[in-house]
Amino acid sequence: MIYAGGEDFLGMIPLEDLFSVLKVLREKFREIVNDRLQDSAVQELSFSAGVCIAHYKAPLDLVFEEAKKMESAAKDFREIKNAVAFSLLKRSGEIHQAILPWKDEEGHYLIDTLGAISQSFAANDFSDAFLRNLSAEMREFYNPGDFDMREQQELFISESSHFIARACLEADAGKRREKISRMQARIAGLYRVVANTACKQPAKRFEYYMMALSIAEFLGREPVE
Repeated sequence: MIYAGGEDFLGMIPLEDLFSVLKVLREKFREIVNDRLQDSAVQELSFSAGVCIAHYKAPLDLVFEEAKKMESAAKDFREIKNAVAFSLLKRSGEIHQAILPWKDEEGHYLIDTLGAISQSFAANDFSDAFLRNLSAEMREFYNPGDFDMREQQELFISESSHFIARACLEADAGKRREKISRMQARIAGLYRVVANTACKQPAKRFEYYMMALSIAEFLGREPVE
């Protein structure tokens, strides 16, 4: 932890603990703040987080500035706020950004899903080929200014299921079927949640979704340093 005061927190988190620490922070905020407001007339407070993922040699002022930008982006994502925004600064100079709500309609954390996807890559259960192939396939249908995820849902889930099956590296037939099924369910489930999330820029939801998958893959592949 670098700073904590009032409603602000600034800290540095190891890559392997990122999703679990974010969940703990969000839960502690609920317990300490919102649970105590249940019997009062005060409206439940939102919790928005900005995350910058960078190499340990990256200039800290750049990293902190990017994290602050992502916090603002999370707050501006939708009217009710309550979102988490990620920015991945790759050493190649690429920047991947994603903004997601914390939970689905049933109260399940989306970062749990991202964490499970990341762990599958870390375990080398899948090659990253399915993300590249899926991204290339969907570019034919993706118009950044006019793309409705809900209209493309059936196509996306069908194509993603196909690419996931082809990218599975598990040799044992039984384990292979199980791993493919779990990954397909996670990819499709996350898609449905993002597709139905009300936000200020709905045309950007698909970009954020694909970038979130890319960030999860990166965290699974990146060696801990």
